[in-house]
Amino acid sequence: MTIQSNIWKLYVIKASKWMMLFMPTIYLFFKENGMDIQDIMVLQAIYSITIAVIEVPSGYVADVLGRKNSMIVGTAFGFFGIVIYAFSFGFWGFLPAALCLGIGQSFVSGSDTALMYDSLKEMNREKDFIKLEGRTISMGNFAEAIAFIIGGFLADFTLRTPFYYQIVIAFIGVFVSFLLTEPNTEKM
Repeated sequence: MTIQSNIWKLYVIKASKWMMLFMPTIYLFFKENGMDIQDIMVLQAIYSITIAVIEVPSGYVADVLGRKNSMIVGTAFGFFGIVIYAFSFGFWGFLPAALCLGIGQSFVSGSDTALMYDSLKEMNREKDFIKLEGRTISMGNFAEAIAFIIGGFLADFTLRTPFYYQIVIAFIGVFVSFLLTEPNTEKM
């Protein structure tokens, strides 16, 4: 694996994180599983607080143990969060899923950008960073738009069906994160 291959791998990881097939029907899914609006808001607040609390420690881990390792941890937590959502019921069943997704988001957030920049720097292509990071963001936006269309159709079967397909998509992100090449960077 070459350092240059990190670019397309980061595109795939971004797409796997943003192709959230369950989002068009998440409110209906929560309601079907006995949650009221207060439960949903508390669960989402816990998810957001988890991201905020883990953001700094996860950045430190990425600096010390490497961006690739941080990406592996983040995509793995995201995968487990989706699996928990797919097979759990109610607030207390979904709470570990929200925590896993929050932790996963924190470990990927920033590590993906740093890995992109460090990879480009190693290839003496730092000037391409803005353009390629923009493509990465566009990839995520495109994946999100497609997910809303596909997710709506999948929910016609059951409201859990999008989560089952999401497991596969999240696994692809984990698999590709293992294929990343750690760029040479100065260690703290």
